[in-house]
Amino acid sequence: MKKYTEIEDAPTLGLFHLTIDDAAELIVMDMWVGGDILIETPDDWDGDERDPIITRLLSGDVEKFKENLIASINKGMLNPSVTKRDFNDLLIPEETYLDNEDILDWLTERNYCVGDIWHDWISNQVAIVEHLIEEIIYAREIISSGKKIPSTFQYKLWTVEYDGEDLKEAKLCASAKLLATYKGVVIENQKLKEELKNNKPSQKPNKADRPLTTRQRKTFLIIIAALCSSAKIDPEARGASQRIKELTESLGVPVDDETIRTLLSEIPDALEARMK
Repeated sequence: MKKYTEIEDAPTLGLFHLTIDDAAELIVMDMWVGGDILIETPDDWDGDERDPIITRLLSGDVEKFKENLIASINKGMLNPSVTKRDFNDLLIPEETYLDNEDILDWLTERNYCVGDIWHDWISNQVAIVEHLIEEIIYAREIISSGKKIPSTFQYKLWTVEYDGEDLKEAKLCASAKLLATYKGVVIENQKLKEELKNNKPSQKPNKADRPLTTRQRKTFLIIIAALCSSAKIDPEARGASQRIKELTESLGVPVDDETIRTLLSEIPDALEARMK
């Protein structure tokens, strides 16, 4: 795919938009991978769909689709989000942008359903959006704290030799990694702040959510004992927890056997403490 030449003119900085050149190339690549376009691949092809050999073999089909897209635009059947023409009123394919949804509608009208290559492209656009959101969170937090946004660094992920000119590159790599780590901490911190703000932990919890005091717990255990007595259930008898479990199930709010057994085991001590 070619780089955007006028990305500042494209809606949302070109996200989910394609130039005519890029759209034609993506359509053809998608069709080829899906088996709708056939080419004779060389014996030494390594399977990389971005191999220049494949691009060259598909170039004729790409040109045909460029012509089809331009023809549809000129007929008013496809509306670009950004239109650029030269002095001869000819569309400039590398600077005229089409919305992804409009291209999909155009393809659907021609009975074509996009496949893996197109879906991969959409996934990549989503990944870019997610990255931009992280960057916005970071920049917003830095600015709100009165600091300046640090310069970003390009860095390589492979091992760098620490001698001569490579030492400068190694330092740049280390600085970039440090900045990336710092940004990650800032972003995570801001996310936590927003979560805490949304959850409003400073508000007093509802009474039902507060933990029971020892006195309250013993009172509830005595109430349970009284209900067991009324239902002719001996809390200390074998099978008592199973009978109570069945009662909770009949209410539609089942409680597991182990939880019930634990509560029943605490009843004797609660009764003894209250009788003193």
